[in-house]
Amino acid sequence: MTNKQSTVYKVGGSLGHDELTYVTRKADHELYQALMAREFCYVLNSRQMGKSSLRVRTMEKLKNAGVACGSIDVTRIGNQVTSQQWYGSLIRSLAKSFKLNTKIQVIPWLKEREKFSQVQWLDEFIESVILEEIRQPIVIFLDEIDSIIKVNFKDDFLALIRACYNQRAENPAYNRLTFCLLGVATAADLIQDKQRTPFNIGRDIQLTGFTFEEAKPPLVPGLVGQVDNPEQVLGEIVHWTGGQPFLTQRLCRLVVETSESGNSLSLEQIVRSQIIENWETQDEQEHFKTIRDRILRNEQRAGRLLGLYQQVLDHGCIAADGSEEQTELRLSGLVVEHHGCLKVNNRIYGEVFNCNWVNQELARLRPYCEAFTAWVDSGCKDDSRLLRGKALEQAEQWSSGKALSDLDSQFLRASQVLDKREVQKALAAEKEASQILAKAQAKAKRTISRGGIVLGLSLVAVIVAVVTGIKAREKIEEAKTDMQLEREGLGIIVQLQDNVCCGTSTEKQKLLYLAMETGQELYNIVKDGRPLDQYPVISPVYALQQSISKFREGAVLTGHPDEVKDVAFSPDGKRLATASYDKTARIWDLQGNQLAVLTGHPDQVTDVAFSPDGKNIATASYDKTARIWDLQGNQLAVLTGHQGAVWSVTVSPDRQRVATASYDKTARIWDTKGNELAVLKGHKRAVIDVALSRDRQRVATASEDKTARIWDLQGNQLAVLTGHQEKVTSVKFSSDGQRLATASYDKTARIWDLQGNQLAVLTGHQNRVTDVAFSRDGQRLATASSDGTARIWDLQGNQLAVLIGHQDSVYSVEFSPDGQRLATVSLDKTARIWDLQGNQLDVLEEHKYSEYSVELSPDGQRLATASFDKTARIRALESLDDMLARGCELLQDYFVEHPEAKDRLTVCHREQGTGKSQEARGKRQEARGKRQEAMRLLGAPREALRLNKEAMRVQKEAIRLENEAIRLENEAIRLENEAMNINNEAIRLDREAIRLDRKVLRLDREAQGNP
Repeated sequence: MTNKQSTVYKVGGSLGHDELTYVTRKADHELYQALMAREFCYVLNSRQMGKSSLRVRTMEKLKNAGVACGSIDVTRIGNQVTSQQWYGSLIRSLAKSFKLNTKIQVIPWLKEREKFSQVQWLDEFIESVILEEIRQPIVIFLDEIDSIIKVNFKDDFLALIRACYNQRAENPAYNRLTFCLLGVATAADLIQDKQRTPFNIGRDIQLTGFTFEEAKPPLVPGLVGQVDNPEQVLGEIVHWTGGQPFLTQRLCRLVVETSESGNSLSLEQIVRSQIIENWETQDEQEHFKTIRDRILRNEQRAGRLLGLYQQVLDHGCIAADGSEEQTELRLSGLVVEHHGCLKVNNRIYGEVFNCNWVNQELARLRPYCEAFTAWVDSGCKDDSRLLRGKALEQAEQWSSGKALSDLDSQFLRASQVLDKREVQKALAAEKEASQILAKAQAKAKRTISRGGIVLGLSLVAVIVAVVTGIKAREKIEEAKTDMQLEREGLGIIVQLQDNVCCGTSTEKQKLLYLAMETGQELYNIVKDGRPLDQYPVISPVYALQQSISKFREGAVLTGHPDEVKDVAFSPDGKRLATASYDKTARIWDLQGNQLAVLTGHPDQVTDVAFSPDGKNIATASYDKTARIWDLQGNQLAVLTGHQGAVWSVTVSPDRQRVATASYDKTARIWDTKGNELAVLKGHKRAVIDVALSRDRQRVATASEDKTARIWDLQGNQLAVLTGHQEKVTSVKFSSDGQRLATASYDKTARIWDLQGNQLAVLTGHQNRVTDVAFSRDGQRLATASSDGTARIWDLQGNQLAVLIGHQDSVYSVEFSPDGQRLATVSLDKTARIWDLQGNQLDVLEEHKYSEYSVELSPDGQRLATASFDKTARIRALESLDDMLARGCELLQDYFVEHPEAKDRLTVCHREQGTGKSQEARGKRQEARGKRQEAMRLLGAPREALRLNKEAMRVQKEAIRLENEAIRLENEAIRLENEAMNINNEAIRLDREAIRLDRKVLRLDREAQGNP
């Protein structure tokens, strides 16, 4: 190989028709065949996708087939010209391209027709010159068509092209004429005048990135002799670039150049050092800058595009809806549409245009940048950084019409809540002042009119005041205890969040000990067996759970090489199934051991479900099928028939039927052998979710067409649930099968009866509602939303609680079997447990990336999550009593060093369990004895140190008791003073009563003295 081998790969510009590294794609065949069939075509895609190279190669093939081809690069005409100049230049370029210069003098020809409109010039030139002089089939290529989008006469030009197509019906000569348009635009951009017929002719040629198989023949030869395994290296290159033509050619050249220079860098090192890192200085051909500039060129639209792209980054992919914003983002090249979803085009784009870049650009755009940054830096807790009044109004005006990031939305929402609360406080204070004044005036009038009765009432008031005071003090003491517990719990939580405890094992033990003390105090209050929703405070439970979590991590299910999309427990709670984008599902035990791999799907697995008897598993996939498996991973049936990706699968309670929902606008019902029993047709767009009622009589579906529908098992439509204004994302039956709940992107959830009547609308969420769930008793409903909250409702649509804590979209929500807790999972990389009042009980932060799915085990004792980080995790959920017992076990080593600590934790003195647990405790005690003996043998200095510590402890305790005595003495003085105040008030009331009594007597005498 020569040192010029790297020049084999061409980076930038069009490739010649004989270029060896040209990659032939599906679009090459489609475009050639369509133009040969005289179809009008357009190739509209992002920059540097190989459109011009495709044109050059196709023109050469057409010419060889006897087709006359002309090509016009529209940018060479310019757009800062008059229509006369533009059409004249276009006609001159056509004459030159078809070599008609010798047969016609363009300038005299134009002057003869200067009284006509310019569009008529082109019309006549095509009919009387091109079609007359050229008798073979003709194709006119118009490249860079987007350069005339903003020219005010372009609608006339494109309308003429459509007219040439329509002329085929009247003039056979036009059958020989075909146009091909190429550029960065959409068909809707071509004719924007609403009074004209849209540009609705022609065939859209989809131009995608290279596949490995397409790239292998032309690109592998250049790597031969430069790398050890050329095909493997090319496969890795395509993995990084997604087959994007410019990046693929560039990376191939960099690999060869690196090899020729004698460096032995890995492909990842080449990508990071020569493309990703400091990309703005290395982007000599302005590939990345072109993408950046297209997104940021319009400030009003930039915020919306950045917000939309941030959703793609956060979620991995979002449903494609063909909106103007999605189309613009797709034309930038940053994202591509795949199986009805938008996702980042390739790994390099994801690294260059990452979340940090998005946040940086949004920060430059937002007018409240300083306050927003300070609020985020505070962990979204510093309310002093929130906007109020005029600043909030200006921010709301700026954000109007923009698709903001989740954090922006959260910031503005929190500002609105705070602003509203402060206004309400001011109004309430004003109202209270008015009420107090009115009451005082009324009381004065009543006092004067009643006169002598006041004395008796005052005595009664004194007695009531004393009794009420005693009861109030009792309540106050209870409240003080609760408040103290709440403060202690919150204090521990803050230390955990600040990572104070995570340095050494001893520091973690100290914090766990504090949490145990607080938990013990709460346990002494609630050990009467009351349910969780009647606990006076919750933060001690949360603090104890988080402290224990520092010592243990649940089972981690590793083995999937790609994102884990869904997770499901078996009915007996002994197994777990996962579905992954790696095209497999897997079965695990509760310790995280892999029991079986379900292989057979040729595309991503989107959903997994156990049969009610736990003997089979059903999976759904992008490959347009669902499949049924046994627990050993053997495939029992393939459910084929759908024409699009299958999103959801569920098995009936009697295990006799399987229901699936698909992107092909249908749901289907099958038997367990894979026979199709019914096709549920009626939806106008993709069916996203499907549910079976417990009585096995009905099927419910949710769709992107903004409706949900109810069907019988024969596929007959029973009801259409209309009312939602956006796509319906989730549908659930209540446990009794008499109601349905739906969730929608229109920010609402709704409750319906089986006839399709709307019973309640659940309004309150500030963004899309992503999931909905009934409690087991059917009396409550929970919703999850992209606004970062989950909410609990009654069946009348009244909001009972808002679950605030997640820092990103909440993706899924589920009730525990006993209905006392909820689990949520979010794109903020956490799962959280809540009580029914909206108090957070636990947070699971083990995943490295956003989480897709959450599932509670049938007994409510375990939580499973699925994540982008290619893992699933299992975590035990414990009661307060269980956590205290576990805390005692975790503190055994701490008690050896601090025996006085165990004395204060009386919960650790309880006898627990028999059999193996007692044996385990015996072994721990034996180990502790050995440790203590070893410590004793360390000698007198250690013992002296211990005695010294003990003396210091006794001294501190004496000081504490002395301070407590002083506090009690002060409290006694305070109570005595309070009693004196009450006595003085009684005396004052007596005197007032006597004064009023005398006044009444005087008024009586005056009345008797008057006739």
